[in-house]
Amino acid sequence: MNRALTGSVFLLTALTPLLGCDDVDVGRLTEPEGSPQVVSVFVQDGNRRGGRFITTDILLADKPLVECSYSNPCPAEYGAHDLETGALITCQYTAAELMKPLDDQKGVCNDPLHPAIHPPAIGVAGRGTQIRVVFNKQLNNAIDAVLKADGQTVATLTDSSGAAVATTAYYDNTGVTLRVAFPFAEPAGPAIVIKPKAALFAGETYRLTLDAAQIKDKEGNAATVKPYVFTTEALHPYNGIDPGSLADPLDNEDVISLYLNALADPTPVTTNTAVTLGGTGVFVTVFVNENCDDDGDNSQINIARTSSTGAPLEWVDGEYTYDLTNVVKSAGPMAGKLAGDALGAPFTGTFTVTGTTADSDFGFAAFTLPSQCP
Repeated sequence: MNRALTGSVFLLTALTPLLGCDDVDVGRLTEPEGSPQVVSVFVQDGNRRGGRFITTDILLADKPLVECSYSNPCPAEYGAHDLETGALITCQYTAAELMKPLDDQKGVCNDPLHPAIHPPAIGVAGRGTQIRVVFNKQLNNAIDAVLKADGQTVATLTDSSGAAVATTAYYDNTGVTLRVAFPFAEPAGPAIVIKPKAALFAGETYRLTLDAAQIKDKEGNAATVKPYVFTTEALHPYNGIDPGSLADPLDNEDVISLYLNALADPTPVTTNTAVTLGGTGVFVTVFVNENCDDDGDNSQINIARTSSTGAPLEWVDGEYTYDLTNVVKSAGPMAGKLAGDALGAPFTGTFTVTGTTADSDFGFAAFTLPSQCP
């Protein structure tokens, strides 16, 4: 095996002068003529180490998903993993379609880049989010210095209130415009890259504006651009729910903790409309972690059984029904509702309380309720 590898390297070395590898344009596709065109606008993990491992092309939002069936399977590049089972699903059918004979069923392909399958995701802490505006040809490299300058006006990002979002930006002249297996590890390009300095809000609508006059190719042709608008994924738990995703019975003093994909509104809420027992509302207090501090963790919310004034009480044994959809809001101007998934399903369900011994990890002793703040 080693002799074969050595021989291959030797042959490649011997042919190098014949291949003309001193020409940096060898193997490069001929670029299209005319003004640079935007071919994709990706919202994805902030760096190549990944994080959420989700890449969304917001330009696909206006395009329907590709249809599929038993006799018309999806193209190889389509398919998304089920978030619960991890199974790869290519053709997705509604419940109504599954009731039909196999040959009559019609579905849609799970395009992992489509916003209808994966809405623009909020990056994990420390790695953030990047927006990649991919062009069909190389730009003049001088744009990189312009983008990196303080107060640059080439690319601006605003939220739904019109407020500017602080960002950094640069030009990446590498990459390809084709689909790749791991777009977060092999980002598409050439692209103008915009990175928000702080985490984006969930369920928030953003507007990216580009100044075409400042974006030119190497021949001086100005780019063809327009405003690009996208709405991020809904506020939802994505890193597990304690205890036991509400599947395991709770103890009487347990506090339910939800770890969210983005920041929640830190305002505590005491209500008897979110949780019921036997059809009767019970008071609970919903609050962010370390709520007494200005620098608390607003990506974790907690639900504790309390009195109407927020004083801690034990759960009574039984099966409870909950609907937190209208109780928990995301931070940001649009104050999006808490959802059961990234697409905005209602956050509803049931949990059971049994036992009399508080869990040391999830009991009242592990938390400071808003009514207990100094």
